[in-house]
Amino acid sequence: MSISRRALLAAGGSLPILATTRAGAAAHHPAEDLLPTAQECRRDNERMVDFGPRYTGSKSHNAYLDWLHESVERLGGHVLPYDHKPCNLWLARKTGLTVLDGAAAGPVRVASYYPRGGHTARDGVVGPLLYAGSIPTPSLSADVSDAAAAVTAIAAWRNQVAGWLKATIAGLGNRASGAVLLIDTDMPPPLTVGALAAIVGAFYIQAAPGAALEPWKRLWLVGLLPTVDFSKLHNAPAGIVYIVDGSARAAAGNYAPFDNGYVGTPALYVDRNEGSRLRNAAAAAPRVRFTVHAARRRTTSPSIVGILPGDGSTKKVLVLNTHSDGVNFAEENGGLGMIELARYFTGLRRRGRGLRHSLALSFVTGHFNGDPTFPQTQGFVDDHPDLVKRASAAMTIEHLGCAEWVDDEHGYHPTGRAEYGVMYCAPGLHDLARASLRRQPLDQVALARSDGNLYFGVGGALQTAGVPSLSYLTGPNYLVATGPQGDSGCLKQFDAQLQRKQIAWFADVIRRLDRIG
Repeated sequence: MSISRRALLAAGGSLPILATTRAGAAAHHPAEDLLPTAQECRRDNERMVDFGPRYTGSKSHNAYLDWLHESVERLGGHVLPYDHKPCNLWLARKTGLTVLDGAAAGPVRVASYYPRGGHTARDGVVGPLLYAGSIPTPSLSADVSDAAAAVTAIAAWRNQVAGWLKATIAGLGNRASGAVLLIDTDMPPPLTVGALAAIVGAFYIQAAPGAALEPWKRLWLVGLLPTVDFSKLHNAPAGIVYIVDGSARAAAGNYAPFDNGYVGTPALYVDRNEGSRLRNAAAAAPRVRFTVHAARRRTTSPSIVGILPGDGSTKKVLVLNTHSDGVNFAEENGGLGMIELARYFTGLRRRGRGLRHSLALSFVTGHFNGDPTFPQTQGFVDDHPDLVKRASAAMTIEHLGCAEWVDDEHGYHPTGRAEYGVMYCAPGLHDLARASLRRQPLDQVALARSDGNLYFGVGGALQTAGVPSLSYLTGPNYLVATGPQGDSGCLKQFDAQLQRKQIAWFADVIRRLDRIG
């Protein structure tokens, strides 16, 4: 993933887009036949999701890491010795909610569970369902062009929500003990594309006219809810049920927040319609059976670094970076994109037209670990100072081939457009990125300043280490979906032609970087 939980919350507004244009002519590549076909992009994504959700340190994740390792070696590269990092693996085994009394008795359609949010016995716990009210609504200015102010406002709102939750439980007194609390969230918050562009610091946008006014409301933003542990209170509730402002199809399997640490209080999410039914039922405080049965154990997980040689004319390297763990095709197929780029440049090298630079392929782990001390890309920087010193530039890529799906009055459906994407650019790379993007048949893409207050994704550590960096990512509704939103791995939302175009763009950017290093 991906996008930090601490940001991207603002009142919807229609701020102006700084530059709008349509995509230009396709960039020329020295060997178009070496670029992946749409069929090959789909094949790669299908292979990855067949491993299953790749939670950090899980068997599925390890199997995918083995495939990445083998892929680098098949292309003539070599993989550096692994450095295994300790991590906690938390896996939900069984979840559910059933109303046991009254007219609403029966199973409840659960949308998803709160990751690492505590656990119950296999058969769950039984307690009264109490409606606890609605968390405070964010009160922010519609002018979110000041990203630092937006971050400060978000942090203040999260502290306000945490205080409200504690005060609400205290106000319930002994009634809260062993109860299941039903809480309205009014999440996710509404945004517009223009407001999002202002938050991320866009300096150039390639999009259709009027894009600034398009709504941008994404379900994974429920991850902005603060992490609060009530398990040690004398009147601790047995669990919490959060109502999210989304349809059943959109909310299904939403693994959010994906990056929180372990919390002793288990929680579930329900969609807005199921939430309304439960709210009515809670007036009589019926007994419910609440289940979040999970396994938790200590394990380790490695980051992988592969080296693909250049033509030998320089000792410099270009770093390609992403994270390897995730739950569906979008989280995270950046590694597939890097392998596809490696195939392309290996083919060029074999034809005598390869890169001067060697490519350092960094597949970091820990993005879905939930431990804030896990190094992720900072681990690459710390463990490989020689590569960082020799790096002319770096590019991080995440969440490729994502079609836009929206959840509105017409249901949960595709728009026919690409999901809005952002490439963060180091100050010295603005012109290079803009020149390349203008030649691509891509829209819904913004170029943003990387020296601002917000830098989403896993590329920030390279920028901080002094490596001129580019970082691309998107944030679709299904970004962290693990359930039946689509089919296995959310491949229903995958756009193979879009990923092919993105790979072509990245290949052009890398060729331009190779000339200036």
